[in-house]
Amino acid sequence: MSAASTANRIANVELEYICSYWATLAAPEVIGPVAEGIRANFYVTAGEILGPTTRGRLRPIGGDWPVIRTDWFRRTRCARDN
Repeated sequence: MSAASTANRIANVELEYICSYWATLAAPEVIGPVAEGIRANFYVTAGEILGPTTRGRLRPIGGDWPVIRTDWFRRTRCARDN
């Protein structure tokens, strides 16, 4: 595939708005150094998700558990409860 055909495919992509969200987080819980970088936990305290066909609230049981590498790349794992 040539660069021109790739550019044409990208130019023809149509995007559809799905939702927006906001969240408040508790102060980070810094676990400390691990083999890949530094681990920290961020817990959700409140939030909301809104979209044309979606509406909901974030429950204070989820969070984000990233590992921040020495090159500042952030690998994250998020959890949700149905």
